[in-house]
Amino acid sequence: MRFLNRAAYTGGLDFRHQWQNKTYYLNARTSFSHIRGTKDAIYEAQVAPQRYYQRPDADYVELNPNRTTLNGHGGYLTIGRGGNHKLRFELGGMWRSPGLELNDLGFLRQADRIMQYGWMGYNITKPAGIFRTLRF
Repeated sequence: MRFLNRAAYTGGLDFRHQWQNKTYYLNARTSFSHIRGTKDAIYEAQVAPQRYYQRPDADYVELNPNRTTLNGHGGYLTIGRGGNHKLRFELGGMWRSPGLELNDLGFLRQADRIMQYGWMGYNITKPAGIFRTLRF
């Protein structure tokens, strides 16, 4: 079974803090992975659709057919306002390094990704006419 990994390790940390009676929150999650295997197995992990190390536009990764290990990391960070307040918001970001491999543990659609976002909303929970709740 030259195409299977010999060892796969994953781990992570999860943190959540809330303050002012759970009005504001901060979430942080990190994960890491390490796989070991034959040259064929690690080569297949590098060219898998989740990574595509062979892409010509990815000058920060190098397809190495002699590799026998692959390491990766990822995570996300969010901060926001929630609770029972009408005005709510959240700012956040996430990242996954090209070598992240979590498929032995679960399902990873895409590695090699960085994304940030923000949203704001106004929530009316008191019934108004025919509406029980309104969100903008």
